[in-house]
Amino acid sequence: MPSIHLPITTNFKPTTESQLLHVLIVEDDHDVSTVLADAIACPARRIHQAATLEQARKILAHLTINLVLIDRALPDGNGLEFAAELRRTHSHARSIIVTGQATFETALAAIRAGAVDFIPKPVNVADLNHRIELALHQQRRDQKARQRVLRLRRLCHELNQARHQISQQVDVLCCDLVTAYQDLASQVQHIELISDLRSDLADELDLEQTLRKTLEFLVTKVGPTNIAIFLPSSDSGHSIGGYVNYSYERDYMPLVLDHLVDTLAPRLAESDDLVHLTNDKQLEAFLGESSAWLEDQHLLAVACRDEEDETLASIALFRDGAEPFNEDISELLEATAPLLANHLIKVIRVHHRHHDLFDEHDDDSGLAA
Repeated sequence: MPSIHLPITTNFKPTTESQLLHVLIVEDDHDVSTVLADAIACPARRIHQAATLEQARKILAHLTINLVLIDRALPDGNGLEFAAELRRTHSHARSIIVTGQATFETALAAIRAGAVDFIPKPVNVADLNHRIELALHQQRRDQKARQRVLRLRRLCHELNQARHQISQQVDVLCCDLVTAYQDLASQVQHIELISDLRSDLADELDLEQTLRKTLEFLVTKVGPTNIAIFLPSSDSGHSIGGYVNYSYERDYMPLVLDHLVDTLAPRLAESDDLVHLTNDKQLEAFLGESSAWLEDQHLLAVACRDEEDETLASIALFRDGAEPFNEDISELLEATAPLLANHLIKVIRVHHRHHDLFDEHDDDSGLAA
């Protein structure tokens, strides 16, 4: 059975990018709506305003909106319910809840409704623009992924048509068609590999439960194996986020992890590729003297990186060389790593906002630090 130790959080570093994008403000107070519009206006954005949900739906029906700022309380509906509606009907758009009820419960409700963030009133202009850039960055990233899949599907369709029309180019076109199909199949396979984990983590905002569910998912998919998840610590080192002990004596496993956290974790954080070591010679070349703790083991490990190439965690699988890790397990681990990294960003963002609420709204909200 897995033994889990989960003490560490990490830092999230935002990035800013600019391009022409459409932002919709849904706010019934005209003065507040005007202040928000003025605060976020810039040459790279086109701002639209709606005082009711009905007006907002009309705008969304005629324009491709990238981001929607939604007041929680509106004359003809609830902003949280509208955020959930957007997730179903306009999946390309991202939403941010703007509310005067700045509590941790409100933050959780906003995220679970489908919003990527929430902002308490009164709004800080710098913080508002910073969070809008984060939301737009996420929207652009997801849009590019969707466009890539659509492009691949279109290419497959076009190549199929050309294959029947131009018989003399069959060999060349078949080669292109196979490549496109393989690329698309690989994309779909990666999505299917981690669909269970994506579903388990969808509404999970607790770090300990996030790591626990990731460990349970890997054990279910990989079978009996030792697993360690390393997390960066505040002193620029690393720490054990959680682990599964399959083959070591109970009192011996912590000693193994103590050595790996000082040697394996830093090496993984610097490695851009999946690490797959299948003999003691390779282990020694990668870990030096610490390889003795993994003698006769096979090691499969990867860093979990975000969009800014920052390592938020690392995952290591190791077990007896008589039970080697195959290509399917390698693909599973490669697909799991970015999903865990992106979800850790979500957890970190919510908990950072939680701490901000304790500091900024202690007197008003009744929260205690």
